[in-house]
Amino acid sequence: MVWTGFSYDGKCNLMVFKSNVKAVDYQVALETHFLPFKNHFYQTILALQRDNSSVDTANSTREWVHNHNIQVLDWPANSPDLNPMETFWGILVRRICADEKRFNSKAELIMAIKSAWVALSQETLHGLITGMPERIFKIINHNGGYTK
Repeated sequence: MVWTGFSYDGKCNLMVFKSNVKAVDYQVALETHFLPFKNHFYQTILALQRDNSSVDTANSTREWVHNHNIQVLDWPANSPDLNPMETFWGILVRRICADEKRFNSKAELIMAIKSAWVALSQETLHGLITGMPERIFKIINHNGGYTK
């Protein structure tokens, strides 16, 4: 499992988890990666967008987020068409697996993920964010259904 985040102004560092993620692991990711990122852009209001996974909705995570005064966007569960992070992961996976690349070890795959993340341009992330109005319009036109 890999965690990261981005905004119009920048991107967080990647965090690679060694095992299945528990709420406390997610909170460590927020503490070590999201908070420094958020504090770097202290004059910008940053809200945390989550996918409502079990680690997002755990009581301890909700308490942690509340205690750190983090604004959280209300977000529907199972809404990949609305989530720019899901599109981001698709872009990253296509870059990592280009030319049907195979990896000989977990460490090799992690290095490829990190390299692809570093190489991802801010312009690409801008496109994901500025494309949200059009994405929302398409979803409305599909009566809340999936889009292409």
